[in-house]
Amino acid sequence: MVALDATPHAEINAPVVEAAPAARRVHRLMALLLVIFAVLAGRAVQLSFAGAPAAARAAPVPVAATVARADLVDRNGLLLATTLPSWILAAQPARVFDAADAARKLGAVVPGLDVADATRRLKSNRDLVYIKRGLTASQRRAVHDLGLAGVTFEEEQRRVYPNGVLAGHALGFVDRKQEGAGGVERALDTEI
Repeated sequence: MVALDATPHAEINAPVVEAAPAARRVHRLMALLLVIFAVLAGRAVQLSFAGAPAAARAAPVPVAATVARADLVDRNGLLLATTLPSWILAAQPARVFDAADAARKLGAVVPGLDVADATRRLKSNRDLVYIKRGLTASQRRAVHDLGLAGVTFEEEQRRVYPNGVLAGHALGFVDRKQEGAGGVERALDTEI
């Protein structure tokens, strides 16, 4: 008689070979990485359409008021240049009652103030006049204590060179906008 099954008995009894366990782990890892990538890509798209957070959309702060130039020191750590807060003495002439009296009082507490020039400025028809730049904190306090109507202050940064002209040819200087205008101050303006 002829057997219907043509397969030898040795092949029938052979163990069933499954995919290697390592190959299964690699496939699972690839699927997990694909899911993580999809989640991150979705989050990136969501953030791109969301816009800036509320804190970033708030009123912008002027850069000049928040960022001061860095100090310059020599190789031994000796201070060569620094930035100090300073104030501009300003006034709204329309709010000043007696220009001559106000200028005389200001001249008594602000050294180097030209009283005649201050009187002329306080009598002008302009909305705002600048009387003196570079007031120190103590000078500002003294002017404030006078209680003069219409007198205001604007904050500014002042670059100070404690050693005066020593190394001035190499240090350079800054302009009124606190931008380097010569020497190291200009060469390293973006870093400072």
